[in-house]
Amino acid sequence: MKKSYVFERIFLIIVVSIPFIFFYCETKESNSPRSINKNIPIEKLKPTETPLSKDIHKSSSGINSKVIAYYFHTTVRCPTCLDIEASARFIIEKDFAAQIDDGKLIWMPFNLDDPGGRELEKEFDISVSTLVLVKLQNGKHREFKKLEKVWELIGDPELFDRYIAAELQQFLEKSFSSKDQEMFESN
Repeated sequence: MKKSYVFERIFLIIVVSIPFIFFYCETKESNSPRSINKNIPIEKLKPTETPLSKDIHKSSSGINSKVIAYYFHTTVRCPTCLDIEASARFIIEKDFAAQIDDGKLIWMPFNLDDPGGRELEKEFDISVSTLVLVKLQNGKHREFKKLEKVWELIGDPELFDRYIAAELQQFLEKSFSSKDQEMFESN
């Protein structure tokens, strides 16, 4: 009889606390601009372009060269993957707004489970969610750099931001240097 009483009490505590746990987790959202709004339907979070679409490869501003900051992920994602994407997007859109507006830089999250994903996974040698900077020259991927330290640095927002900003700035400078431009435009 004593075991039954203890079991009933434990069961009751668990049953009563489950709604509170779910309520707490649902309302414990970050108000940070980096957080992803989980209440927006996934269709609205998906990009309207895909990396393989012709629109990305066309030059609307007369620029033959672009840099794409791809965030590759799969359908099933952990909280860290979501945080890396939100934080990378935040710093890129904040610090590189001029390059985005000029058409020199494109932010592109891409689900590797979507059509074309396996080809990109092989091309960039990706095995986990990864931020990859890609130079697109005359409609072709010319060179790329994987920013693999995002996994190490995501716990330190200041270091994470500096790492992304420095790597992207260096990649942009290299991609749009006059010597590099002339070489590819002649091809």
